[in-house]
Amino acid sequence: MSGSIISCESPRERLQVSPAVITKLIGRDLVLLDLQSGRYYMLAPTARVFWTEILREDSRSPILDRLSALFRAGPGQLEADLGEFSAAIRAAGLITHGLDRECRSGIPADLSVSDLPPYSKPELFLAGHVRDFTSEPLRKDE
Repeated sequence: MSGSIISCESPRERLQVSPAVITKLIGRDLVLLDLQSGRYYMLAPTARVFWTEILREDSRSPILDRLSALFRAGPGQLEADLGEFSAAIRAAGLITHGLDRECRSGIPADLSVSDLPPYSKPELFLAGHVRDFTSEPLRKDE
């Protein structure tokens, strides 16, 4: 299946981390904090690789090629998992459209092939809500 993971209005538009989302690498996991909703999510290593590839590319084919090179999983499984994962991060409001690749932030450094775990379905885990820890309003430091 070819085409855009998430359709863009302009050929210059690319996916980027939503401006309200802060990303932080903790060990091998990526934590995403949505300052608007106060929710924070965790991406385990497999999901982190999917996140990185979705933000780097705007069509399925190069993403699936890269994932196939990294993981021992069938192409049908990778394609289905990519569709589900991209729908989940879109529904959570974690990604948005932006112009040109220089707008892309929040792309973590690659895991080396030796660091990759065995393939597991990439999932977006809602880890909690900031209100559980503080009553202060959230804001992104300038």
